[in-house]
Amino acid sequence: MIRATLALVRYLADMRFKLSRWLNADEPAGVEAATADVRILFSPSIEANDLHVEAVPDLELEEAAELVDTTLFRAYMLCRPQLVGPLVRRPNRCIPSVVQEMLEQAHVSPPFCGN
Repeated sequence: MIRATLALVRYLADMRFKLSRWLNADEPAGVEAATADVRILFSPSIEANDLHVEAVPDLELEEAAELVDTTLFRAYMLCRPQLVGPLVRRPNRCIPSVVQEMLEQAHVSPPFCGN
């Protein structure tokens, strides 16, 4: 199970990077570079002949980023707890209630609660 989770971590870290590039792209060149990556993530919801990823609403991208970050957090808690700190200290889209619950279960004070 740990080996499978580590493989998932590699995939999620890569998708996190690609999604953040797409969501934070201010210039058209950045958007074009991320287009293929986002197309792969949303391939079921984008028609094969659709040439523009603008068909993917920003809300869907935000939800995907939230899912990726929260799942990455859970995977870190399972097999690489030392990486949780860097993930939650940087801007992320983890679901706060999930993070707090898992940290409480592990008897760790959440870094954003001031304890």
